[in-house]
Amino acid sequence: MPLNINTGDTWQQEIDFEFTSSNLSGSGRFIYNYKAAQIEQVIVPAGTYDAVRIDVTAKGYIDPSRGFSPIFEGGKCRRNSNEIDQVNPSMSLSFRGSTWWAPKIGWVKKVGKVSNSQNVVESYEMELESIETP
Repeated sequence: MPLNINTGDTWQQEIDFEFTSSNLSGSGRFIYNYKAAQIEQVIVPAGTYDAVRIDVTAKGYIDPSRGFSPIFEGGKCRRNSNEIDQVNPSMSLSFRGSTWWAPKIGWVKKVGKVSNSQNVVESYEMELESIETP
């Protein structure tokens, strides 16, 4: 997250990860694109805030069967410059949502949906319940 966010700013975050559990392991990659859309007044249980709405979209790939960190590119997974595989649609994920970021507070509200190629896998809404200030 940039230190200073102004309306109209855009930035990107790339995350490579590996995971291991008792019955599954693998790797993946997500690329998040952010845009500071506008300042909005947000009412949540913790209070009312003037917050920057940050819209985010992301695409990524989770690969539980192979031990490499793939790169997602428009529906295909690139392992290296010489090899391109079709991505298993159930393992390709996309994300769309918004976060409201208040100065000196942080995020006060988040909403979003995670989808695979067939349907929405998860949707959520989170709001700041309370905050203690010194």
